[in-house]
Amino acid sequence: MADVTSWLPNLLGPIKILINGVLANIPRRSTFNLIGTGLTAVDNPSNDRTDITFPIGGVPSGTGFSHITGGTQDGAARAVNLASADVTGVLPTANGGYVTPTASGFLHITGGTQDGAARAVNLNSADVTGVLPSANGGFHTVSLTTDVSGVLPTANQAAQLCSGDVTGTTAATVVAKINGTTVSSAGGALTTGKVLRVTGVSSCDYGAVDLANSNAVTGTLPTGNQASQAMGGSCAGTTASCTVVQIDGASGNCPITCNQTTWGTAPNEVLSQRGTVTTTNSAAATTILTIALPNAGTYKINVEVVASNTAGTSIGEGGWSLRAVYHSTGTTFSVDVAWAAIDTALSAGATLPTPTVTTSGTNFIVQVAGGASATYKWHAFAQVTGAG
Repeated sequence: MADVTSWLPNLLGPIKILINGVLANIPRRSTFNLIGTGLTAVDNPSNDRTDITFPIGGVPSGTGFSHITGGTQDGAARAVNLASADVTGVLPTANGGYVTPTASGFLHITGGTQDGAARAVNLNSADVTGVLPSANGGFHTVSLTTDVSGVLPTANQAAQLCSGDVTGTTAATVVAKINGTTVSSAGGALTTGKVLRVTGVSSCDYGAVDLANSNAVTGTLPTGNQASQAMGGSCAGTTASCTVVQIDGASGNCPITCNQTTWGTAPNEVLSQRGTVTTTNSAAATTILTIALPNAGTYKINVEVVASNTAGTSIGEGGWSLRAVYHSTGTTFSVDVAWAAIDTALSAGATLPTPTVTTSGTNFIVQVAGGASATYKWHAFAQVTGAG
């Protein structure tokens, strides 16, 4: 009989099946039925086996869980939708589920067990850690340099302390100095009319203007702001109404243009005398003024002659003016200042004959000579000072 021990076990014994490389022994049957779509069976004689391939779906795209729809794997993975038909039942609390709590607030877990009542989150408890980011409603220290804009309303500001020239608070300020200068007198004790004056290098006070202090006043007071002043010396009265009582220090009663013909009895008496208006139209000498000195004393005589070269023109500022000064000693008269135009602008271009002076005893006589072809109108004045 032939030896069958080498192959009979393979025929009658269990079938050796490798599933993903792992040996599995199952009983031998007459038929080996493979169920499934797309299964393939291929003889592999080199390895003394039959290779059976079970097709499976490919790896889906995306992120999440592989999902089967109608027996076919979806092409894309997805998250589990707890509100869809893919989920049934209630997740036990031990597995992270929960029982709907009573009250209102947040679900809280104590010692691994869900509390029966919801509650508010206590920010001052161990239930809260870390710092809530500002993007999620948290806050950080506000920088007044970069984190604020606009103006803080007055009602939201506290009163601030003041220093320097101002004391007190911003709600009740007191100006103690002006640009570093102290004003001594306090308000409520001031006198009407006084002005603020400098009293020291860093102090001021109210008082009258000191006109004797050269630092207090400058310039010239306009005439309209001056009171009439009393006059003295050669004048009497006030600056608003002045009377000349002396000329060159000598007492008298009349200025040079008036007509005083009577001598006084006081020493250095003044005599002012004027002649009459005289018209000349010939070369003959004509007397226009005669002064009779009271005696052969020493006198000073100021003579002024005004003339016009048109007979019909009145004598005034538009006329020509000449002046001379004489003095007498006894009956001798000498020239101190020769005849000269008083105002060269008025005399410019004029041909005015020069007056002459003659004497007769103690008489001082002023004469003029006209011209045959010219008519002049003359008026002479003299003022005499001295003692007989």
